[in-house]
Amino acid sequence: MIAPSQSAAAPTSPVYTPLPADEKLLRVGNLTYNRRQLVWLFCWLLLADLSFMIVSQIEPSVLPILMKNAGASDQHIAWILGSLVQVTQLVLNPFYSTYSDRTRTRWGRRIPFLLVVTPLASLLLALTPYAPEVAAWLQQRAWVAEILHRFPVAPAVLMYAVFVVGFYLFYSGTASIFFYLFRDVVPESHMGRFMALFRMVGALGTFVLNYWLLGLGVRMPHQMFLAMALLNLVGFLALCWFVKEPDYPPVERNVEADNRPWIRSAASAIISYFRECYSDSLHWWTYTCRLMVYASVVVSTFRIFFALQELEMTVEDAGKALSWSSLLWVAVAYPIGLLVDRWKVFRVMKWALWIQSVSYLLSFFLIRDSATFLIFSLITGVLYWAIMLCQFIVGQEVFPALKLGQFFSANVVLQAIVIAAVVSPFCGWLFDTLKGSTGMLELPFAGALEVGPYRYVMLMLSVVFFISLLGLYRVEALLTARRRSTG
Repeated sequence: MIAPSQSAAAPTSPVYTPLPADEKLLRVGNLTYNRRQLVWLFCWLLLADLSFMIVSQIEPSVLPILMKNAGASDQHIAWILGSLVQVTQLVLNPFYSTYSDRTRTRWGRRIPFLLVVTPLASLLLALTPYAPEVAAWLQQRAWVAEILHRFPVAPAVLMYAVFVVGFYLFYSGTASIFFYLFRDVVPESHMGRFMALFRMVGALGTFVLNYWLLGLGVRMPHQMFLAMALLNLVGFLALCWFVKEPDYPPVERNVEADNRPWIRSAASAIISYFRECYSDSLHWWTYTCRLMVYASVVVSTFRIFFALQELEMTVEDAGKALSWSSLLWVAVAYPIGLLVDRWKVFRVMKWALWIQSVSYLLSFFLIRDSATFLIFSLITGVLYWAIMLCQFIVGQEVFPALKLGQFFSANVVLQAIVIAAVVSPFCGWLFDTLKGSTGMLELPFAGALEVGPYRYVMLMLSVVFFISLLGLYRVEALLTARRRSTG
């Protein structure tokens, strides 16, 4: 990939190849791709995607079990993996997103941030499973032990919280900036297909994690987290080396604002940020639609306990049941990506959300054993990947291109507040309150159904996806009306 003006110069990227004169070219800004260069671009982005998906799911998949073994309650798990993580993203995502939008360097505006945060996030990920050992070592000092025991959680659980927050201080930069890079380097004509491949590779990583690595991560957490840290390091450093960003237009500077005291300048920037991001109903409905999709991830954290405690499955069997949907998605992802390019994203996402909401509602009543758990995991798992593919493209269609990071960060801010203040505390409170309680529900033609606390996860997920669907309908209506009014 090269800029047109550099076509006769030395290669500007390690994947440079001469462009045949008669070959069809694809352009993104001043970048030009032939078919081979586009394939290489996809390869480096998808390698980073593989590491991203495995790493981003290792903590919510394995850590709840490790934390339970260390003495954490459901409320502690929800608070640490839900509220604390979301608050960290609430504080840092606007910083990473807005500053990367406005950064201009010879290496681009996204890649310099990835170069900084990747090694630090990898180090803290590798240290996370050592939380019990660190807690035990600290308690050898009497004054430290006295301080640790003043907290309402076990010292090992507290150390898990410290490592998790430390990891997300840097990984929240990866999780935001990596996605913004797509709009900058992937041709718009191939975005649906790329996102399908992106989710396909991510699903393959999820399959590997759930089928083989979930049980291994519980039995050998130190080795597993070290391997994931190395995967994260290699995947993103390779991306930074091999992928070139286009040239961007200069950032508009406000000379008057530059001459103000820094406090007034910062206050003005914050006010401008909130005014631009939160004054339009179209953006609010887009935030709501996407927020609910991510809220489902937090609620789904407790689905593993439904399998383990109420269906009496082993960790390995539950992980394998949850993994097969990812493998099935690999088979259907590219056709769905083509469907998004041809049908357009709103139509595909509406169908997926409708079926997902109904499927989770039915699963509450119909899951009776490991076989029915597998069936509904296949259905809802494939739909989840399709919804994740679509919701990102919806954001790209709605938010301004030059301020994409800023508006995605505004979405994350709202998402973090709702998940940290409402979703996570509610889940923790509900499942701790219902712990140990069971009831019987008589169903026509199906007999008696034993209802334990974690079965309600299915109802909650049905509601969450239905709210996302309502938001999507409103986004489509507003966007259509505005496009008509502007001709």
